[in-house]
Amino acid sequence: MTGAGSPAAPRPTALVVFPGAGGGAGMFAAVRRELSPGDELIVPDLPGRGRRAGFPPEAGVDKLVHDLADEVTARVAERPWALFGTSFGTLLAVEYLREVYRRAAPAPAVLVVSGRRPPDRAGGYGQYLGWCDDRLWAHLGGPDPADLPAELRVLVLERLRADIRLGAGYRYRPGKPFAAPIVACHGTAETGVSTVDLIAWRNHTTGGFRLVEVSGDHYFYRSRPRDLLAAAGMSGGPA
Repeated sequence: MTGAGSPAAPRPTALVVFPGAGGGAGMFAAVRRELSPGDELIVPDLPGRGRRAGFPPEAGVDKLVHDLADEVTARVAERPWALFGTSFGTLLAVEYLREVYRRAAPAPAVLVVSGRRPPDRAGGYGQYLGWCDDRLWAHLGGPDPADLPAELRVLVLERLRADIRLGAGYRYRPGKPFAAPIVACHGTAETGVSTVDLIAWRNHTTGGFRLVEVSGDHYFYRSRPRDLLAAAGMSGGPA
């Protein structure tokens, strides 16, 4: 809490996002449209996407976040920024933030999470390795495959399987709680994780914790992008 007479914390002007398994920058098109002038949304390429199309998921999360830090930290070094991880992306957000602290690089003003328990309590991804395409698609919670071009469905499944292989090799290592505060967003129609699950994130910060109920489901930020921006301190409040 800001004390009397203390200056308010600078408002973040960049939001670094790690999407759920199989997702990419397109998942955050609505968020990008709601950004204030001068603000930036950064969705780093993950294995199977863009410049990391050839990154082998078996190289592991540590290698990935090291490469991501090389790429992203310079883009946010001179301004306040926020970090968002959703579902599978919460795992990457945690390890990316650890890498930021290891480098003594400027830390985010806040870590926003949704859609998954903290990695010390969440299940592993190895269980999904043998699942068939239809079962994976149903678990992803995406649109009816019949509503999508076949090429797009294949692309999403390829990305999803790359994320699963990356997550299957991940093992959480206990560490110090983050100095950055954590805001956990819970969609009112979310079925995969409960408020009790999300409250466990408070054990991962010494900077303060807040649970925010938002309208929508696992992908609340697609229909309510301003709710995410508000949680990150980048807008005045929910739409």
